[in-house]
Amino acid sequence: MVPLELQFYTFSLMVLTGIVLGLTFDVYRVFRGVTGARGGILSHVGDLLFWAVATVLVTIALWQGNRGELRLYVFLGLGLGLVLYYWLASRMVISLTVGFFRLCRRLGAFCGRFLAVILRILLAIVLFPYRVLRYLWRWPARVIKGVAPGVTGVLREVLAKLLGSLGRRITK
Repeated sequence: MVPLELQFYTFSLMVLTGIVLGLTFDVYRVFRGVTGARGGILSHVGDLLFWAVATVLVTIALWQGNRGELRLYVFLGLGLGLVLYYWLASRMVISLTVGFFRLCRRLGAFCGRFLAVILRILLAIVLFPYRVLRYLWRWPARVIKGVAPGVTGVLREVLAKLLGSLGRRITK
């Protein structure tokens, strides 16, 4: 015969385990809704993982409570814990979990924007010497084009005469 104190301890542990299972299921349910894994293979895999975690939790609690003996009060305790959780805390936990995931999404978006700004600044710093050199390289050509527009045509003709057919290919 199992002592009454051990039965009460196991029943209390099963009520607590039922509450933890309800909380875990609500968090999983919100996560599944936020990620969009409502159907298909991801949903099935998530369900299997949830039930694997639930099985481990119940087994550990049952082993801790009365070395794994299944009695009617074990199932009643789990059921009572689930019912108490859904009556008293489910709505609050769901709203807090949704808020937490929204906060995580906003923080992720903020970090992404911040990282993009930092990368733009670093890119501007790295590309600054290249842009200066490009400007300095193109500046004489702009001056020549502005001062003597016909100079480029004359240079092409001179190159063509000096280099022959190769010069015509280069100047085209």
